Amino acid sequence: MPSQVTISFDRHIFSQEALLHACYELAELAAFDIRIQDNDIVVLATGLSKQIQSDNDLITQFRTVAIDYQLREKIVQQTQSIRETLIHAALSHAKGDF
Repeated sequence: MPSQVTISFDRHIFSQEALLHACYELAELAAFDIRIQDNDIVVLATGLSKQIQSDNDLITQFRTVAIDYQLREKIVQQTQSIRETLIHAALSHAKGDF
């Protein structure tokens, strides 16, 4: 089981929310602490599970999940206007305003 590891993320690329989601998803495997240092968000992770065999394993899993959540966040931002247009059209159609 790994000791405490430090994983740094550039604040210009990763949001704090994406990293918090990653912490939550992996909460059964490790305990997390997040700090802001200059242009980085630093995650301190301490392994809690025997499923984590090494420090590198924990770092790799966390980075993979963090990238997943950051991409989800980006997709939501990019599709927001389309989603709003579709909802507006659906509501207008339901009211008979088309």
